[in-house]
Amino acid sequence: MAQTFTLILTCAQRPGIVHAVSSFLLQENCDIAEHQQFDDTQNGAFFLRTSFVPLGDIDTATLTSLFQETAAEFGMNFEFSSEAPAPVIVMVSRMGHCLNDLLFGWRAKSLGGDIVAVVSNHPDLRPMAEAADLPFIHLPVTPVTKPQAELELLQLLERYDADLVVLAR
Repeated sequence: MAQTFTLILTCAQRPGIVHAVSSFLLQENCDIAEHQQFDDTQNGAFFLRTSFVPLGDIDTATLTSLFQETAAEFGMNFEFSSEAPAPVIVMVSRMGHCLNDLLFGWRAKSLGGDIVAVVSNHPDLRPMAEAADLPFIHLPVTPVTKPQAELELLQLLERYDADLVVLAR
């Protein structure tokens, strides 16, 4: 999945701002996906938000450094951010259709997150997870082992750097 970046900026209104931004992005081999701008003529301010996809390998720190000269020329306040999909751990039980639907959305790049592991208290869905090339962690839970299982789950969240847990029955 290609990572999307966003540039948000504001500066005094004047000609050439959009040209400078789009020229910079072209020079850095970036494809503009969405662009919005607003001129506040009453206050002489300009606002811009541009989403783009780099066609090469670049990060926000590098973009920020490279954009300094353009920003200085126009007196811009700006910020680059990346919209990387959130790492997701899916917790399942025995209901395969739930995991199957999530895997379909993940493969189609429409899920809005990146599944990094599947955790279950039953081993039944291991083949489905492994067929998707995802780690499957069997974490049995009983009333006696529940505190330990919860601790292990927290450790898995850290190990996989997951931002989100999806409960899929």
